[in-house]
Amino acid sequence: MAVRMTYRCKPEADNFALRQSFQMTPRPVTNRMQGSTVSACLTMVLVVVVMVLIGPAWMSAGAYVPARSMSVGSFSFLQGDDFPERNPNRPGAVYDTVDILTSAQEKAIQTDINRASGLGIEMLVYTRMAAESAADSQVFADRLTAEWNVASSEGANDGLVYLITVNPMDPDTNSVVVSAGEAALPIRQLDQDALQQILMAEMMPEVADGEFNTALQYGIRRVLNAMEYSPPDPEPLTSLQASLSTFANILGAALLQFAILGFFIVTIVRERRFTIAPTPVTQAIYAVCLALASIGVGIIAIAGRNAFGSLTALATLIIAACVVPLLIGLQTRGNRHSNEIRVPGRTASKARVIGSAHG
Repeated sequence: MAVRMTYRCKPEADNFALRQSFQMTPRPVTNRMQGSTVSACLTMVLVVVVMVLIGPAWMSAGAYVPARSMSVGSFSFLQGDDFPERNPNRPGAVYDTVDILTSAQEKAIQTDINRASGLGIEMLVYTRMAAESAADSQVFADRLTAEWNVASSEGANDGLVYLITVNPMDPDTNSVVVSAGEAALPIRQLDQDALQQILMAEMMPEVADGEFNTALQYGIRRVLNAMEYSPPDPEPLTSLQASLSTFANILGAALLQFAILGFFIVTIVRERRFTIAPTPVTQAIYAVCLALASIGVGIIAIAGRNAFGSLTALATLIIAACVVPLLIGLQTRGNRHSNEIRVPGRTASKARVIGSAHG
């Protein structure tokens, strides 16, 4: 069953009255609302002024959180753009600004640095927290070497700076670099390539494992070993020394051959036979000849600073002065012992004469 709905329109006068009843008229703005708005604006201005005035004083009073205690989320504020200035009154050369070393470790590293300083090489250790590449860290370390004047004397430019950069957001990017002054290397046998090898093979693996103290000990003590225990670089050879060195190589090789073949040559010439057990006199002649040849080659090798000739002469001289006399002594003792051996038994006595026959 359908329901029909019908609408009846009211007269025009009623519609006009209805529209008038629903029409909203704007309310006038009172003075009370205007006053509250002005007060809010003044309050905000006052708060801003107070913060500007007391903010620096609050930070200097210790309420400001230092950079290394900030959270990782605010890491972009850990390292400022301003380059640090060195305090001339601060003792020591270990600047652990991020507290990755204990007091005992800092003391041990400072002891090694003092040893290097006594040998004429100034060192400095600096640690920082930054999200930078190894190349940027190298630039920072070079600036430390130059601007902090890490050197044995003013303008010497012979210092070494070890810089460890820690990135808490990405520990895999932690790095260690070494900055050497222009006059720092070589240190005896330690040159730039050797120092780079120490950095890559010994220091970097320790930094990757978080062993910062071990990395610094390796880097510093390797330099100390080069300064204290490695021989100094020799002076270049003169033309005469170069010629003698070449000649010593030839004589050294000939001396080795004579040490082996000369034993048989002297035996054949003197005894007219080939034997491995010549007489003691023949062996003595061989030892004298070998010793004289060794001394001659050794003098030439030393004058030419030739290691091969010197070692060859020393070895053959030991054979002539020690080994051959020992063989002669053993052979003489053996011959003497063989002469003293007798056949055991009674010695036959003379027969007694009982009588004589007369013809």
